Amino acid sequence: MKVTVLSLSALSFSFAQSNNGICASAKWVSDAVTVAGNHGNGSELNQVNPNYLYVNYRDGSIFITDWWFDRVVKWEDRASSGQVVAGGKGRGNASDQLGGPVGIRVDADETLTICDGQNRRVQRWKKGASNGETILTNTSCRGIALDNKGALYVVDWVQFRVVKWQASMAEVVAGGNGEGAGLNQLKNPIGLFLDENQALYVVDRSNHWVTKWEPGAKEGIIVAGGNGQGDGLNQLNSPTGVFVDTKGTVYVSDRLNNRVVRWSKGATAGIVIAGGNGAGNGSNQLNGGFDVSFDRYGH
Repeated sequence: MKVTVLSLSALSFSFAQSNNGICASAKWVSDAVTVAGNHGNGSELNQVNPNYLYVNYRDGSIFITDWWFDRVVKWEDRASSGQVVAGGKGRGNASDQLGGPVGIRVDADETLTICDGQNRRVQRWKKGASNGETILTNTSCRGIALDNKGALYVVDWVQFRVVKWQASMAEVVAGGNGEGAGLNQLKNPIGLFLDENQALYVVDRSNHWVTKWEPGAKEGIIVAGGNGQGDGLNQLNSPTGVFVDTKGTVYVSDRLNNRVVRWSKGATAGIVIAGGNGAGNGSNQLNGGFDVSFDRYGH
């Protein structure tokens, strides 16, 4: 298993974390470069079993949650192997262990906030620490996000909602109206992105769409998919990951279609920018890609 990167075919700009706008006419080369793994499935440091990922805008390093081997692995730019930065001590609920980690966010000082899925908790690991600190318990979390005030947003997939936690106070900010396909509901929420205006983008795997929830909104707005399950350019098939730039362009990991699709703001259909050539390990293929992110150069 591996993590792949697509480069822009004509790079005329760059963007920082605070200004991650990607040119509307940007195009990516059709063949990707593997930047982590590609040495089969296993627990060696040159192998990855990727689930969620986070790209450090400052140096291009990639933090990968490895669900199968209960660890988070950091890959430096152009490294031939990774380094375990959290977990890696076998599956368990001790402070130095993880159990099926999924969503992850990384602070400027490389403090990790990890959704420890099987342990139903959120762990915080400071850079270089051998143990994590539990900051939230009894949560069926998947995707997570952090805002600039330190609030934590957690996808609670069992309760079909997204919850904002700040100073031990909980607030439902998306869903929470039971399982369903209404715009005030979620069915199988999994991925999450928080933009600079505190709007949430929620990937709903079973509704095959991405919805945007403004602060205080009682229902979401469909910004990608929403036309049933399928492989049409106006459809998604079990999407899992999402990234949104400052222009409001939505990038979706369309898992069962083995592609990444770009939806411009207000568009009724997307454009395939990666994969879409069937499942496989070719440089122009994806095989159930789970998450999507960008570095400051638009890769």
